[in-house]
Order: sequence, then structure tokens, then C-alpha cells
Amino acid sequence: MNTIPNEFVLLNGEIRLALDAKISVFDGSIQYGYGLIETLRTYRGVFFAWNEHYLRLVRGCQQLHMKVPFSLEEGERYLLQLHQAYTKQDINCDGVYRMTVTPNLVLNWNTSQQTSFFITRRELPSLPHDIHTTGIEVEVLQTLRAPSITNERVKALHMTDLILARRELQVKNPKAFEGLMLNSSQSIVEATFSNLFAVLIDNQNNTPILWTPSQEDGPLAGVTGGIVKDIARTVGLKVLESTMKIEMLSQCREIFLTNSVHEIVPVQRVLSHGQQVFENQERDFTVSHKIYRQYKQMVESQVKISK
Repeated sequence: MNTIPNEFVLLNGEIRLALDAKISVFDGSIQYGYGLIETLRTYRGVFFAWNEHYLRLVRGCQQLHMKVPFSLEEGERYLLQLHQAYTKQDINCDGVYRMTVTPNLVLNWNTSQQTSFFITRRELPSLPHDIHTTGIEVEVLQTLRAPSITNERVKALHMTDLILARRELQVKNPKAFEGLMLNSSQSIVEATFSNLFAVLIDNQNNTPILWTPSQEDGPLAGVTGGIVKDIARTVGLKVLESTMKIEMLSQCREIFLTNSVHEIVPVQRVLSHGQQVFENQERDFTVSHKIYRQYKQMVESQVKISK
């Protein structure tokens, strides 16, 4: 009997036991690290923001000249198939689903006309119960974020820079929840698995501004980050996308991180080379909490509609 945590996978539309799921060693994902991923989670069995994840996957396939392997509806059906395979085993808790798209065989540097894909599941990570009231610690890393190879950064399989960054974080500051990565111009790009947002105060009218790194500096266009920007505009916040430097963080009222798994997480302090470059001493997360509440309402609305 298969007893590994990720018991099932969906490979090219078929449910397989994880130990029985195989792809060729000549697949472009293995030979060249060529391919894409999308990671999303469920809420009471509903895949939140699947449409947005699918659109980003389509853009990625176009930029990497790979055929999109399924339609929006087919992709959701495959996700539900895998989810149901687990519920039949009485694993009813929500999880994190990772969809991987590969170019199949790459011969003479030409990709196949037929892409492959597989979906895996893992448990949701457990977060400290007070994370939204205490905030997290973040460390500035020396490992640079690799430059994007496409006009818009794709969520690609080649993650050597991210793996080295996480390794650096574990050695440098095991207490830190996340690490900030810079580019070769020493501008902030993003965290290792999150987008970065900060809150500035407009001195002219004393109103908050939501600030995030410019796309020119190379961050991934995160699905949750995109939703956060939409929410900010809806509640009347100006959204500023421009270059951010580490020394600028001291000007910020709040900082928070976003991704599809952890949602929206406030930052209590940021360290760089052993020095504190940002601290929310009062733990005043007013703006991030306001956006977080709106985000959770969106999740709840989609779950109710889908049910």
C-alpha cells in the first residue's frame, strides 16, 4: 500500500498513485528545467481564483512557446478530480495544489507539439495562530533574484535562485518567515515565495498609498498580489508601482507579503546585515488588515457561489 503523504497525482488527465506516475527522463522539464507551474489552494473544496491562475498559465505558455494543454473548464475539472480522489480516502481537509506543465520531449532544441502536465497536492502549511496580530520577521538576502528571461516573468520550473535563497535564509536567520531578494541593481524584487507591499503616507493629504516594486524590476505578477491591488483601488487607495530600495523601507508605515497559500501576512520587522531597516513597533497593521478582510470576503463569496 502506498503510504507517502502525496498519495495521488493527476498525470495528463488520469489519476495515478504517486509511485506509479512517471515522465520521461528526456522531458524538457528534466533536461533543461523548461516548463511552468501554478500553485493554488482550496477553501472548503473550492479552488479560489482559478480563472486568474489559468490566465497567467496561458500567458506563460505563450511566452515559452508551449501549447496550452487544457481549457479553463478542463483544468478546473482536473483539479476537482484530484481533490475528489483524496476525499474518497477521507482526506477532506483543504490543501495546496501544484499544476506543472512541461514541453514533453525536446529534440534538437525544438519543443514537442504536445505538452504534458501533472497536478500534485500537499497539506496546507500551519501558520502561527497570532501571525496577523504579531506580524513576521523578514531578512534581506544576498542571493540575487535571477533576471526574467521573458517580458513578463513567468512562474517557471527553474528555481535555483529561490532554492539558494531559502538555504541562505535558513542559515542566516532561522527565525525569519521570509527573505527579500534584490536584483543586480540592488532594487527589491520580491520575497522568495511572496510579493511585497508597503504602505506610505501621502504628506499632502495624510492618506495611505499602497506601494509595490515596479514590474521593470522583475517581480512575478502574483495572483494574490493582483487581487490586493484591485481591492486597494476599490477602497480608495492609490497604488504606486515603482523601484524600491532597502533604505527606503524605513519610510513605510506598514509592510506585508502576499501569496496564494499564506494569503496576506503583515511584517513586523525587516533585517539587513544584522541591522533593523524597518520595524512596525506598534504592530499597527490597519491597512493590511483592511485589505485582508476584503480578501477573505472575496474568498467567502466565491465559495458560496461555487457551492
